[in-house]
Amino acid sequence: MNRHIIPTLLFALFFGSSLSLYAQTDAMGESLQKIHRLFTILESNYVDNYDSKKATEDAIKAILKELDPHSNYLDAEELKRANESLQGSFEGVGITYNNDEDTLLIVSVIEDGPADKAGICPGDRVMFVGDSLIAGININAARLSNLLRGKKGSEVVLRVLREDQPDTLTFKVKRDKIAIESVSSAYMVTDRVGYIKVLRFGAQTASELNDAIKKLKKQGMENLILDLRGNPGGYLHAAVEMCDELLPKNDLIVYTQGKESKRKDFYTKPGGIFETGKLAVLIDENSASASEIVSGAVQDLDRGLVIGRRSFGKGLVQNTYTFADGSAARITTARYYTPSGRCIQRPYTGGKDKYYEELKKRYERGELSSADSIVFPDSLKFKTKTGRIVYAAGGIMPDIFVPLDSLFTDSVVKVMNDKNLLYRFGVRFVQQNRKKLLKEYSSFESFRKNYHVDAATLEQFGLFCVEKGTDIKPAALNQDVRNYAEIMLKANIARIIWNTNEYTAILNERDPVMKAALLAFEKDKMAELLNSGKEDVGVK
Repeated sequence: MNRHIIPTLLFALFFGSSLSLYAQTDAMGESLQKIHRLFTILESNYVDNYDSKKATEDAIKAILKELDPHSNYLDAEELKRANESLQGSFEGVGITYNNDEDTLLIVSVIEDGPADKAGICPGDRVMFVGDSLIAGININAARLSNLLRGKKGSEVVLRVLREDQPDTLTFKVKRDKIAIESVSSAYMVTDRVGYIKVLRFGAQTASELNDAIKKLKKQGMENLILDLRGNPGGYLHAAVEMCDELLPKNDLIVYTQGKESKRKDFYTKPGGIFETGKLAVLIDENSASASEIVSGAVQDLDRGLVIGRRSFGKGLVQNTYTFADGSAARITTARYYTPSGRCIQRPYTGGKDKYYEELKKRYERGELSSADSIVFPDSLKFKTKTGRIVYAAGGIMPDIFVPLDSLFTDSVVKVMNDKNLLYRFGVRFVQQNRKKLLKEYSSFESFRKNYHVDAATLEQFGLFCVEKGTDIKPAALNQDVRNYAEIMLKANIARIIWNTNEYTAILNERDPVMKAALLAFEKDKMAELLNSGKEDVGVK
């Protein structure tokens, strides 16, 4: 190998081909010379062979690690996967799955997708993909994805194990283009209130939101609950486009600014599809980035209520710089600011590990269970359009705080969820009772209103839990845990028979954040906050 390949590559990766950058600063020149000398010494003198590509990538990662928590390096495959989720499509078989007892358990199949057309069902366990055994070998996610995905029109054979079948079933699946939807659920909660769940901010998010709002308006929607809980963000422009549909014209949505980036303002245009009508945006501690741009704009402009728990606190903007081998560095180039001037980025001076431990610390401080545990210094005060006080304190603090459901920390519920027992039993139950259920409940609405998990089904679930190595006994459960098990079983049955939209609709019936949003609409809490004018956001 040419001894100058690695230092030359490092130089090209970070600084391009312009030699003028070499002289940009004395410090940069000294650093580049040091890197060049190190790799030259390694090539000429190191005792063993070493992987030069890996050494280069490790050097890049080490440099980026010293920056902020969101500047990072992606190899070619990682970049491809990341782009697919945001661009909105890939080519594959059309299933969602999780790893259950070291087998691939199919959670859902995309309606009219390749797997659905071939006859594969939720609950099937994939044993072989082509000639490759994937069950019981602890296969890694990247290899599994590579086996399932492939060019549109190519064929793959899947052998699956079905709960009520003694032998594996074989299906030939012709791969196709699979849409990755941003909007996972859209339905009417009441005669006047619609609900939309957005999973990510990708290239098609605004278009999907627009379509969902149109559909719900035709069903009588006057008020909207926009659920951004757990949404990690995505494209800045997708957040701007979403706000453009929800906010009146000529309002400042967000602005960005950095050391080398001049301030750039983003304003709404006329003609948004939901500029009037009551609006509630749901957030939690995992709502980040673009989710915080939307919730921050809605709050700062007093367009609607933000409900839930304090968001993640990511106020940094990254640009992607690609390299010749298909890899890329995502570099933070600016901060974003809400209309009131807030930058909600939380501190990261303690390093990446400490930064990502912050959510755990919030839980330990009691912040997820009580708003009183959150203290904001006066120096971080800002004001909304009407003069309400909001804070720039590591995330968006909701107007209405709703604590974390304590059931998620219950030991029995944790076992149920860790072992995926509620879904796995739902698969068995549907496979044994599908015809009976569809005969009795010809539509989802009928099922939603009239089906209840009875004592006999709960007892069957208890026997299933014992079969799977637990000592869960439904008869001994407290009422809250019983209620949780019943609603989760009903939701999973709905997901297996219908799809994710129906699953979400059932779950939301017991969701305390949803209940808070509906009550806020009923009590016109937004008007109350605007009339009070000077109250601190999130303290009640």
